[in-house]
Amino acid sequence: VLRGRGGQTFRAFLVQSDVADAKGQFLRSRSVVLRNVSSREGAESGHGLARRLHWLYDEAPVGIVLLDLDGAVNDCNRAFLKLIGLHGDTVIGLPLTDRISLEDRADAAAQLSKVVLGASRAAHLDVRLPGIGGRELAASLYASRVEDDNGDVSGLILHFIDSTEQKHLE
Repeated sequence: VLRGRGGQTFRAFLVQSDVADAKGQFLRSRSVVLRNVSSREGAESGHGLARRLHWLYDEAPVGIVLLDLDGAVNDCNRAFLKLIGLHGDTVIGLPLTDRISLEDRADAAAQLSKVVLGASRAAHLDVRLPGIGGRELAASLYASRVEDDNGDVSGLILHFIDSTEQKHLE
C-alpha cells in the first residue's frame, strides 16, 4: 500500500529487476510501480510482468536518462547510448553536461534547475549533443521530476528525441 500526493492510499505492485555485469556483480536496479494491482496478481505474475514491461525503459524508442540531484547520470537506456554512440561505462556516474554541447550547457542547467527547485513541473528544450567523429546531433530534451515516497525530489528523468534530420531539413 502506497500513499499518493494527495495523501490517499492505493494498492500497488512493485516490480524490481537487478542488473549485473558479466561477473555477476550488482550494478543497479530498476523499479516499476504498477497501480491497482492486487497482491495475488502481483505475486503470481511479477517476473513475467517485469519481462513484458521492459520496453518501458530498455526498449523505449527514445533516449531515457535518470539523473541524480548533482546532475550525474544514474542510468540510461540503450536508445540514449545509441543516440550518442557511446558505451554505458563512459556515461554512468558522470555529469550529463559532459554530453551536451558547450553552447547549450548553461541554458540546459538553468532549465533543469527550475524543474528540480519546483519553479517548473517539467521542461522542454532543444540541445546539441557531440557525437562520434565530431558529428553534432540535435535532440529535443524533455525533463521531469522524480519524487520519493515523501514527495521530495530525488532526481530527474530526461527523454531525448533525436531531431538531427529535422534540423538539417530546416
